[in-house]
This record gives sequence, structure tokens and C-alpha cells, in this order.
Amino acid sequence: MQLLHEEGGELRIATVLSSSGAGDTQSWQASALSGKHLKLKSKEVWLQFEATNPQAVLEEAHGIAATIDLQLLWDCASDHEFAFQVIAKEYFGDTVSTPQLIGLAIALQGAPVYFRRKGRGAFMRAPFDQLQAGLAAIERKQRDLLQQEVWQSELIEGKLPDALSTQVNSLLFHPDKNSLAYKAFHGACEQTGEHPARLLMRCGALDSPLSYHHGQFIQAHFPKGEGFASDFRFTNAEYEKAIAGLPTAQVKAFSIDDVGTTEIDDA
Repeated sequence: MQLLHEEGGELRIATVLSSSGAGDTQSWQASALSGKHLKLKSKEVWLQFEATNPQAVLEEAHGIAATIDLQLLWDCASDHEFAFQVIAKEYFGDTVSTPQLIGLAIALQGAPVYFRRKGRGAFMRAPFDQLQAGLAAIERKQRDLLQQEVWQSELIEGKLPDALSTQVNSLLFHPDKNSLAYKAFHGACEQTGEHPARLLMRCGALDSPLSYHHGQFIQAHFPKGEGFASDFRFTNAEYEKAIAGLPTAQVKAFSIDDVGTTEIDDA
């Protein structure tokens, strides 16, 4: 006899070696498809069945799971909690094979946007508004991944995407690691093995290594910018007042120059 059980969030098949107890207290000594020895409790087992080739059953089940129409399955489900064996008949008809049953269980387990887990082998379909929000989020993520791939490909080819042209300094010196721009840039650097500055030079976004090191210096010592505000004004009177307010050091200035130096002595 075989058992469909959950391990680490995945559904697996094991072959029974021995069993003890009954009902909710029943447990089994079993062998996983990998040969690993297992002790399974009733609360971990979704289905008991007979199969001469459990590996083939699991492979067929995964193939079936990939073809299941989740939207149709959601439409078939009621608003109440249900067991996967029950909805299997709604989806496949009254005659359901073991691979179909296991495949549907795998599909339900892998579709949290459509179905909520309510216990061992039990589910409830997500409310319509939550389903729509979840699907919209998936679609948005897919669009973002596609955009990231496009930008990454352009960077690898030595082209700076227009959308990244204003983000060169931020990508180099203070990137938002959750942004699509950074993920595309970082992915391109990893794929080419290039230093970020070297990649940007190849894309024409940096003139030279000097530009990179100058940018590092400015970011470290002038994070607010190296220029003055456009409305900055400083009159001579304000300058004299500021100088007059400075304390006078109680030291005597001296020079360390000698006859062998050529520097101008400002002391």
C-alpha cells in the first residue's frame, strides 16, 4: 500500500512497511521513493492507495497538475471548505484515477492565490476580490520580470536603457536593491563578470575610471551636492562679520621650510 503524505510543504509518496493503531492514532513505518525510512502519522497522510509503480504514478500526477485549469477549478468549488477528493469528482467526473486525484491535490497545494489551506487535504476557495487582487499582483510581477530581462539584455549588449540613464549615480553609489533597475544592473554585472563601473563605461554612461572615483569622492564628502544653492548670496559685510566672529588661536605660526624646499611659505 502507498501513502500520499505532506513533507516540507510538498506532496510525496511512500510505500508502507508496517502500521500500528487505528483512526486518528494510526501510524506507519514507510519507505520513501528515495529509499529513506519514514514514520508517518495519520495527520500527515492525505490518501491511501495501491500502486505497483508509485514513481510512475507521481510523475503522471505532476503532469496532470500542470494541465489543470485553476480558474475552472475555482469555479467548480463551493464557498465552503471541501476535501480534494470531493472537488476531484466535480472536475474530472465520477470516475477519477489515482494519478488524477493526486495531480489535483498537487495543483490545489500549489495555488494559494486560488485556494486556502484549511487542514489535511482540505481547502476553501479564495473570495473573488482577493482572487482578483492576487491575479493582478502575479500579472504585475510577470511584467516586471519581463522588463528586468529586457534591461539586463541591453546592458549586456553594451546599451544603456533610456529608463536607466538618470539612475547611473544611484545604481553605482546608493542603489535601491529592491528596484527593477538595480536587479537588471546587478544581473548584467553577474552575467558578464564585470565591475559595475566597467559595465557602465562599456555602455557609455561613464567616461573613465576617474569619473567613477570622482563620483565616489563626491558621494562620500558632499552627499548634498558640490555646488551652492541657486539663491545663495553672501555680501562683503556678512563675510567680514563671519570672519570677525572666529576665535583667534593662541599659537605662534612657524614654518618648517628650509633652504632645500621650494614650496611657497604662507605662514
